[in-house]
Amino acid sequence: MDWLSHSESPWRFVAIPKKWFKKRPERTQAVRLRMALEELGTTYIKLGQVVSTRTDLLPPEYIEELSKLQDSAPPIAYEEVRQVIIEELGDPPEMVFGHFCEEPVAAASIGQVHEAALHDGTRVAVKVQRPGTAAKVEDDLLVLQDVATFLTHNTTVGAQYDFCGWRDEFAYTLRNELDFRREGRNADKFRENFRDDPELHVPRIYWEYTTRRVITMERIEGIKLNDEAGLDAANIDRPKLARTCARIVLTEIFKHGFFHADPHPGNFFVMPNGSLSLIDLGMVGRLDEQSRESLMRVTLNISHGDAEGLVDELLVLGVPRGPIRRHDIRLELAKIIQTYMEGPPQDFSLAHLLNDVLGTAGRNNIHVPSDLLFLAKTIAMCEGLSTMLDPNFRLIDFTRCFLETYYAELRTPKAIGDRLRDSGLDLAELGLSFPKKARRLLGQLERGEIAFTTRLENSDQFLRNIHKATNRLSTAVIMAGLIIGMSYVVSRAQSRGTVDLMLQLMFVLVFVAGVAFLVSIFKSKQN
Repeated sequence: MDWLSHSESPWRFVAIPKKWFKKRPERTQAVRLRMALEELGTTYIKLGQVVSTRTDLLPPEYIEELSKLQDSAPPIAYEEVRQVIIEELGDPPEMVFGHFCEEPVAAASIGQVHEAALHDGTRVAVKVQRPGTAAKVEDDLLVLQDVATFLTHNTTVGAQYDFCGWRDEFAYTLRNELDFRREGRNADKFRENFRDDPELHVPRIYWEYTTRRVITMERIEGIKLNDEAGLDAANIDRPKLARTCARIVLTEIFKHGFFHADPHPGNFFVMPNGSLSLIDLGMVGRLDEQSRESLMRVTLNISHGDAEGLVDELLVLGVPRGPIRRHDIRLELAKIIQTYMEGPPQDFSLAHLLNDVLGTAGRNNIHVPSDLLFLAKTIAMCEGLSTMLDPNFRLIDFTRCFLETYYAELRTPKAIGDRLRDSGLDLAELGLSFPKKARRLLGQLERGEIAFTTRLENSDQFLRNIHKATNRLSTAVIMAGLIIGMSYVVSRAQSRGTVDLMLQLMFVLVFVAGVAFLVSIFKSKQN
């Protein structure tokens, strides 16, 4: 029976490799979501990065996976890069620049960067946008608009968190990032804001070589913050560097109201003189003065554990969209703060705490403006960046010290005098323009162009109660009329001796219905 052995079996020639039957590794839903976003491209990668900071919306496993999203892509061919430069600058790169390296040094989903040199020898970096990126992003944003509109108008969560506002803010920021001229203007503004700060260097923009799809800037020679070996070789003080990064980001947010919304380690370089350089300034966020002051007090109340003051600031920062139960909000916020503050220091996250606070506001009918969408992402990235450099760094403690110092600066006699001067000028201007505005208002009143609208708190419930009472009264009148009418008909028929069974049955039914109605009214009053 040797001819039946496996080695001599005729089926050995059609044997299927065992590796084809190997079980594929199990993938969680969170992993599949991350991989799907990566395959969908630029818009969804950036959306996932933003959502990855919202711990109040997603479970921890999704937050962890979405945090791994990297805005990277395979490089495009040099011929495509050359064609974009010809279309934007009018000549091929070998004529526009003294030297242009065909191999990119970095490639992302929006564009890729090439090293180059001007004709005078100045070393520059040239970022070229991928062909077709803008059209693809616009198509994706239309899809997101439909999804956001559906969720906002058909789900409770969508209404609470205003997904339409999120989509609009996200679309505005992403469109700005597609226009490299805006990135250049952002760089100029950052450079102006930090002109007196020796610890931050913002690269110069060469505007004569910059258009909507091409930007040319000073080439930065430094060490990336995530290059641990390079930082150690240069004897960089990491704890000091962590504090510098946090100070720069907090200064952008609270002092300038104009902040870099994508401060990941790849966008920071340590210069030879020890200062930091910031690149890739396409994605930015803006905050007006009132929002900055409210956020400052929100953060201080969080760090001090003041839930009562936190409710006050959330009501200033947000817009009520329904009945506000202040006592319930205060208790919920107090529990959140206590949970974070009393937990292990290594588990504390200011970004997560801020997201939970804003999430509590949304669940309790306080709509937080959508322009804070990128603020949570920025704080989360800042916290991760500083912790990477110094594992013992606590952003909440550093932020409290920073804001207390800055708050004191705003209350100095000189600062108060400047604010009084500005307020006085505003008041004088209002006084001069008041007669004209009053005349216009009186004219509108005379012509009936102004209408007054009043809104009663809990008016919907009041109207529902009135509607119920009216319905019951109408039903009671009808039932009473039926009973009286049937009694009259029966009595007349009985006097004539013509009472039949059907008439008696109708009278009994009407009487029973009336009694049942009275019983239901009595029970509803007791409840």
